[in-house]
Amino acid sequence: MPLKIVSDNIFNLDVEAMVNPVHQHFFSYSNIRYDDMNHQMDAFKNGIKLTENILTKSHPHMKSSFIIHTVGPRYFPNQHESNMSLLKQTYINCLQKAVDHHIQSIAFPLISTGGKRFPKSYGIEAANDAIQTFLKTHDLDVYLVIYHDDDFNKQAIRNKKLESYIGRNYRPEEVSDHIQKDALRVETFEYASKMIANQGYDFETEKTFQELLIMFMNKKHIDPVNLYKKAEISKQHFSKMINQEGYQPKRRTVLLLCLAMELNYDESLDLLESLGYTFSSSNIEDVIVKYFIQQKHYDLYDIDEVFLTYTSETLRNYDS
Repeated sequence: MPLKIVSDNIFNLDVEAMVNPVHQHFFSYSNIRYDDMNHQMDAFKNGIKLTENILTKSHPHMKSSFIIHTVGPRYFPNQHESNMSLLKQTYINCLQKAVDHHIQSIAFPLISTGGKRFPKSYGIEAANDAIQTFLKTHDLDVYLVIYHDDDFNKQAIRNKKLESYIGRNYRPEEVSDHIQKDALRVETFEYASKMIANQGYDFETEKTFQELLIMFMNKKHIDPVNLYKKAEISKQHFSKMINQEGYQPKRRTVLLLCLAMELNYDESLDLLESLGYTFSSSNIEDVIVKYFIQQKHYDLYDIDEVFLTYTSETLRNYDS
């Protein structure tokens, strides 16, 4: 079919592959866990080159089967022609990747029109020219997702602010070091709790994770069913968190609950610390969630879109 331009959320489209624009040093943020894709990773350990891409499997809750991660060019007014050529090549390379893997349908956002500062009109022109040219010799269903101007402008401003925030607040360390620190916090928390219980101290202890979770749900008049459905947490998992004393959900699940309940920063920190966790400047996921909480922006689709850009995963893939 010919190119179809739509105004929709790219997550809603029923296509085999969706394109995810990422930063060049995407894998310095990312922790991809697709075992059958590991053979591809060595070639990209230093990042994805400009206009190039890598194909990974998608996530269980997404409609698409694959994600094509690609790096588009940044726009410089004095290099207009070369910028347009690079952007067109970015689209063509993604389309060729789809054909090489026998993918029949693909959805694109407007690449490089957010943080890379491509004017929307030029972004549409480059996308249309590249895709239409490619479709002259290939049979493929292609969707180009274009937001309304107001939504597009808001997204561009958000991306610029977020990129600046991450630049100021993200302090990368070794992933293993971060995991060890989190484990140490949990062990210390559990040890202190046991010591207090064994000594029988007569003072008010901090609320447990379960108590805080129930307190926030009551305070904000949140129906439990609506909460686990909004967060896309399974009923069984949510039941464990509510009813199983001492149950320790993963840190990412707690972040998801903070967003789904629309907690403020202090409330979110209390919920995390009740399990021995905290927000860490060395973890890109924490920095992203902290930004959205501080902005009081709790749309999980928007947050998942940013997670894809920086981590290759979506927050709602962490139900465990």
